[in-house]
Amino acid sequence: MAHMDSHTHTEHSSAQTREAEFFSPPNHLKTKVGHGGLTEDILSKAQALLETNTVDFVPLAEMYLDALMKGIEQARTPSPDIDNETHRTRL
Repeated sequence: MAHMDSHTHTEHSSAQTREAEFFSPPNHLKTKVGHGGLTEDILSKAQALLETNTVDFVPLAEMYLDALMKGIEQARTPSPDIDNETHRTRL
């Protein structure tokens, strides 16, 4: 085994340590939205809007549910002209 003098060994084992600096990026979403919960005024306005809503979302919901059900059915019973790899990438 090669002889190591004490000077070389000491140099190698006493590597200088540096302090790490941590940077916190700005949270743009939090800046836009603010801190804390919703005020009572905002909650009251939202509740009133919900109670007086005249928009019928049922047709839109049915359209999305129909598309979802078709997708589920296609996933369960793939077309014979689609190979397995294409079927997996469609899921």
